[in-house]
Amino acid sequence: KSCALGYYSFGHELGHNIGLQHNREEVRNPYYSDGHGHLIAQGSASTGYRTILAYDAEGHHTRVNYYSNPLVNFPKTNTPTGIRGISDNARILTANRFALARVGDE
Repeated sequence: KSCALGYYSFGHELGHNIGLQHNREEVRNPYYSDGHGHLIAQGSASTGYRTILAYDAEGHHTRVNYYSNPLVNFPKTNTPTGIRGISDNARILTANRFALARVGDE
């Protein structure tokens, strides 16, 4: 149970099933050009963070419970959790929400 729920792993793996990918520094998403996790800039904090789908990287070790989204700032850094056209997993989720809701209810 802790393996699935700890450190936002369930949301991470579920995201892969929907077509979301890791941060662009690690992989290119073949389905959605902006379907990547994001390394959140340090901003006013002492370190950077990473969204649910982003890999651990220098200065970005702590995963936070956010999908990448250029319209949302992470409160601790006051910097965006995504970049438009590059890392916007929230857009992919929103665009596919109705199709996802219909799965298993054909």
